[in-house]
Amino acid sequence: MTSSDPRRLVCGAVATAALVLAAGCQPEPTPFLPQYGTIDLVIENGRVLDGRGGPARDADVVVVDDTIVFVGESEFDAADRAARINRRIDAAGRAVTPGFIDLHSHGNPLETPDFENFLAMGVTTISLGQDGSSPEVDDLSGWLDEVRRAGRRHQRRDVRRARHPAHAGRHRPRPRSRAGRHGAAAEPARRRRWTTRSA
Repeated sequence: MTSSDPRRLVCGAVATAALVLAAGCQPEPTPFLPQYGTIDLVIENGRVLDGRGGPARDADVVVVDDTIVFVGESEFDAADRAARINRRIDAAGRAVTPGFIDLHSHGNPLETPDFENFLAMGVTTISLGQDGSSPEVDDLSGWLDEVRRAGRRHQRRDVRRARHPAHAGRHRPRPRSRAGRHGAAAEPARRRRWTTRSA
């Protein structure tokens, strides 16, 4: 057979077509956690203490809405990181834990509904009024609604301040006052289920 032999040319063309067809028939790789179109938060490279008594372990935490959907070594590729993940936090050198509960706290949720001083310590749930001091109201559910509205007002204020050029690059404002003790269980307006703390 010579190089211009038609059989050789046909065999070469068939082999090339087979390779192209085989390459084109490969299934597209499945993205990590394909059941979630958007990932809200990935906390990466932290030492996870999950509160079940086991030792700390290196792991990533993946959050969708307000639910932790995965704890372990995430396998997001570059395309996923760019297209699907809204926010990433590098927790290298830090412990990642569930939020702490403070069963004996003092504060006034109408004055400081965000309770940022507690959030800064990793406390995500507080209980108020254990010392017998409670709000003087006839309608407790109405008072709790007022606390929720105050929290939303503070959230809107924080967004406005964050957009103002004078506040660019600053942390959110500190609570105005820690004065007052009022009863009823309360949670910060922006409840966080997980927080990072220095290890």
